[in-house]
Amino acid sequence: MERNFVISNADYLTRPTCIILPCTNIFWAMFYYAGLMIYHGIFKYGWHRTCTNDYQFPFRRPKILNKKAMNKKFKFLNPDINYGVSYQDGQFDDVRLCLDNILTATLDEYIPGMKGANILNYTAFKNFTKNGLGKINGVILQDQITKKEFTVKTRCVVNCTGIHSDQIRKIDDPSVEPRMIASEGTHVILPGEYVNKNHGLILPATEDGRVIFVLPYQDKALVGTTDNIYPEKTNNPKTDPNALVFLCRELQKIYPLRTEDELRSKIISYWTGLFF
Repeated sequence: MERNFVISNADYLTRPTCIILPCTNIFWAMFYYAGLMIYHGIFKYGWHRTCTNDYQFPFRRPKILNKKAMNKKFKFLNPDINYGVSYQDGQFDDVRLCLDNILTATLDEYIPGMKGANILNYTAFKNFTKNGLGKINGVILQDQITKKEFTVKTRCVVNCTGIHSDQIRKIDDPSVEPRMIASEGTHVILPGEYVNKNHGLILPATEDGRVIFVLPYQDKALVGTTDNIYPEKTNNPKTDPNALVFLCRELQKIYPLRTEDELRSKIISYWTGLFF
C-alpha cells in the first residue's frame, strides 16, 4: 500500500524500476515468478482501491528471462546464472519526499478542513509538561541556535523519533521497558558498470540469509543490505568494515570475473544508517 500512496500522491518523485532476481535453474525461476505474480496482483488490487487520481497502473507484470537476455543486461555475470525473473518496483527521491511532506503539512485546507501545521527545525525536545493528574499537556523545546527553551501546549504528543523512541518514553516514565532494537543498513556506491542503467538486481540467498540489492542510482551502482543488529542508538553510526567485506564477497559470487579485492578498491563511497 505504501507504494500506491507515494505514486498516487507524488508521482513526480517516483518512477518504476525494473529489478531482476538471478536464478541458476528453471525451478528457482518458476518459484520466484510465482511469488512475484502474487506480489504484483496484490499491488494491482491495492492500486485500484487506493489510487486517488486517473493514472493508469504503472507497473508491468513479472516475466522470466533466459540466459541470453541476462548476459545482455549484465556484463561480468556469473555463467551459472541461466535465468532471471524481472519485476517492477517503485524508486523515489526520499529526501525530496520528506521535504514535500513537511512543507505540505503547513498548508491550510490542503485537505478540506485541515489546519496547517507549524514546523520547526534546529529544535530539540527537552521534557514533557503535565497537569495535576500527571497527564501530558505540553512539551518543553529548546532552540539549538540560541539555546532558549520554550513551552508548547498540546492535547496530544506523537513520538516519531525512530530508534530514539525509548529515550523519549523514559522521560515520561523511567520505569518503562525498552521496545526498540536498532538495525543497520550499510550501502556502498560502485561504478555504473556493475549494474544495468535500467535494471537492478536482488540477491535473495546470501550466506547469512539477508537480501542484497544492486540498483541503478545516478549513473552508479547502489549496493546494500539491511537487518543487521546495531549495538547502540546513535545519529552517526560507523560502518563496520566487515559489512563492506560481506557486500563485496556476495557481489563477487554474481560477478566472479572480479575479485573481492578489486570490488573493494572500486568503492566510491559508503555509509550506514539505522532504523528499527
